[in-house]
Amino acid sequence: AAARAPAGLRLRLVAADPQDAALPAWLHATYPGTGPRHSLRSVFFDECTLAQATYPTQFERLHIVPSSVDLTRVEYERPIGVEQALAAALTEEARQPGGPPYDVTIIDGAPSLGVVTIAALTAADEAIVPVKVGGLDMLGMAALHRPLRSVQRKTNPRLRVGAVFLTAWDKSSFARQLAAQVSADYPEAAVVPV
Repeated sequence: AAARAPAGLRLRLVAADPQDAALPAWLHATYPGTGPRHSLRSVFFDECTLAQATYPTQFERLHIVPSSVDLTRVEYERPIGVEQALAAALTEEARQPGGPPYDVTIIDGAPSLGVVTIAALTAADEAIVPVKVGGLDMLGMAALHRPLRSVQRKTNPRLRVGAVFLTAWDKSSFARQLAAQVSADYPEAAVVPV
């Protein structure tokens, strides 16, 4: 996103990972001097709109919806309509006069398939999945397949897997087997060794 913003696109990053790391740790939100500081959790609990939880960063045309460990409350308290909340917030924002304020919204989801990740997939047009090449990751991809297809059937038929990045790639027969399996499971996706 930071690389695309200088090209003139207006980008928003949504930190949908409750770990107190990743996006908010290095891409600091610039909060106003007064007033409440909202986060993605605030959107799920109807405390603010998505626009009110979006803040500028040090990069021009790049904004962030921050989160922290308090996002885990969404997993436990499950507010009404939780799986549709992010999609509804994006739809509401797109209906405002002038259309959506961002050209691209990127949602950084957690590695686990909790309710926040399901909400992110329900709101997305495309999923990009990183998978580390290894035996446990083969099981992880198998575990991911069913929820992805379930989201496509039940809450977001337009969701597609755009790419699967196979990280820590080596030229082993196992890596080639994993790539072949991922290609069979997601024929619509680019399978990219990294």
